[in-house]
Amino acid sequence: RLRMDVIKQEQENPNNRLNVHSSVETEFSEYFISRVGGRWDEAEDRRYVTLGLCFNGPKLKLDYSFEKNLMRAGGAVHSVDMRMTF
Repeated sequence: RLRMDVIKQEQENPNNRLNVHSSVETEFSEYFISRVGGRWDEAEDRRYVTLGLCFNGPKLKLDYSFEKNLMRAGGAVHSVDMRMTF
């Protein structure tokens, strides 16, 4: 699956710059999904790489994601999201 978002901030954006978020995800087994993508923020002149892994069970979903700013050292963000249905 390919995803892409194009965002333009209407206020405080004199040069009409865009933010582009894109990713590709693939299901590599019955319950696991991997993702790879990027984010290009023209307004703040930043570039990010994103990676993710998801357990997509019938009642439990766990998402792990990683985002790294390519323009500077450090600045990596890790996040975990859990969803349960009952």
